[in-house]
Amino acid sequence: MDLEVNKRIKEARKKLHYTQGQVAEYMGMKCSTYSQMERKGSISVERAKKLAEILDTDPDYIIYGEQKSNSIDFSPEKTVDLPLNDPQDFLEKIKNGQEEIVLTNREKNIIKIYRELKENDKKDLWDYIQSRLKK
Repeated sequence: MDLEVNKRIKEARKKLHYTQGQVAEYMGMKCSTYSQMERKGSISVERAKKLAEILDTDPDYIIYGEQKSNSIDFSPEKTVDLPLNDPQDFLEKIKNGQEEIVLTNREKNIIKIYRELKENDKKDLWDYIQSRLKK
């Protein structure tokens, strides 16, 4: 693999404002393991695929440094984690211009899919989301 793999992983992670610990948790590994992977650039294809999903990018970009898929937008984006303890307060801050949300491509796709659902499916999905927030 290319010696720049580690730099691309780090760059993609930082674009989303994720810490190494957050990505390690999403990957299901120790932070030290992830940190070493990011430092050395040693990564299996399976891990590259999972990382690409987490970092909202193309596995070919991580491994080879080139974009193979035309459907992926590499423009800088960030995510804002909705604080589960008080989503209403967060939404009020957005409404008042105190917080900004920049959506990732995945989040945009989720919204697009949601809008195409039938009303009863939207309600079921909303009920499911609410049940997950209570955990």
